Amino acid sequence: MFPSPKHRGIFLTTLSTLGVAKLIVNFSGGGDSGDIDSIDAYNADMNTEIPLTAQIPWSSDENYFNMDEGTWEKRTKEEVMTLEKIAKELTLQALEDQGLDWYNNDGGQGTLEIDFATSPPTITLDIGINYTSVEEHSFDLSED
Repeated sequence: MFPSPKHRGIFLTTLSTLGVAKLIVNFSGGGDSGDIDSIDAYNADMNTEIPLTAQIPWSSDENYFNMDEGTWEKRTKEEVMTLEKIAKELTLQALEDQGLDWYNNDGGQGTLEIDFATSPPTITLDIGINYTSVEEHSFDLSED
């Protein structure tokens, strides 16, 4: 999920320094797409939302097509990003790592939460996958 232990430490330390007690990222999908719905960071009383506009250095992987080789390849990109964008990228990466289909057909929804009540912080990913079922009944009413 994190590009490296160093990035994990910088991200979590920055959130803690800002007074974030809980970070909650909500996502949902269906049809053939999914995305992040909201990213909220709260103080210890859970009554004050903390803006995630602070920026830190970050590494992210991007796929590109190598025209010379005719193949898709991955490269690492270094940039400065807001905590909010990083939270979004981390959640999407965690979802991809799990391999669950939360965005096609009936879709799914869930949260990624980082809770600073414990040390080290607890990071949980909860995913609900939706399924529609059909109960079929057949009756021969031709004799009535």
